[in-house]
Amino acid sequence: MASIISRFAAANSWLARQFDRLVPYPPRQIGTLAPNELKPMFEEAHSVADVGGGKKPYAYIAGLDAGGKVYVGLDFDAEELKNAPPSTYSETAVLDICAPDAAQFGRFDLIVCRSTLEHVTDNAAAIAGLAALLAPGGKCFVRLPCRRAAFAQLNLRLPNEAKRRMMHAVFPHKKGDGFPAFYDRCLPSQIRRLALAQGLEVIAERRTYRSTYFSFFLPFYLLWRLVGTVQYVADKDYCESFEMVFRKPLTA
Repeated sequence: MASIISRFAAANSWLARQFDRLVPYPPRQIGTLAPNELKPMFEEAHSVADVGGGKKPYAYIAGLDAGGKVYVGLDFDAEELKNAPPSTYSETAVLDICAPDAAQFGRFDLIVCRSTLEHVTDNAAAIAGLAALLAPGGKCFVRLPCRRAAFAQLNLRLPNEAKRRMMHAVFPHKKGDGFPAFYDRCLPSQIRRLALAQGLEVIAERRTYRSTYFSFFLPFYLLWRLVGTVQYVADKDYCESFEMVFRKPLTA
């Protein structure tokens, strides 16, 4: 049964891609900071914290060489860290970003935090924790989904076990994913305010309005494209996901 669902989803995803070719997204609705800005920051950094990367370290996914760096995997879940590709991290530590260990304060000149903040119940505390880990002049890259995205609203309403089963049936490659999400203050304007409140500078921001969550069933995908277009025009805080780079001033 699962293979039938997977093949059905793959066929619909192909149809969705054909539709995107006929009705493309505006160029400003597509893109990510990661290849052009995060990669050089990673290569230049001497001490990097991968917060919430767990078994999927940024360096491994991006094909970057972390040799010669202090590359620390910090995650709330020890099992996630244990399942990371061997020798990717130079060291690991179990850490709650809302209450980080003071031994890690001011240690890192780059923090990478991808697809993690949506799983945190208090992002004011999380941003404060990230700020505490940064060395003066250090930078922090965050990527997270927007609370106003249709998939986020659906995620908030469905029971977690039902969501996991559905996701694994439709997207088999995502088996092992599916942590509870809360989307606390996961809006560009709110994350920006939280960063500024910690004395951080927001030096880059990128939003994307493209998503594949509904591509498994073409009618859902077409409806999502329509709703997303309306949101894009009417809601200045709407996007599907967004990225920001913060910098900690050299002096407080």
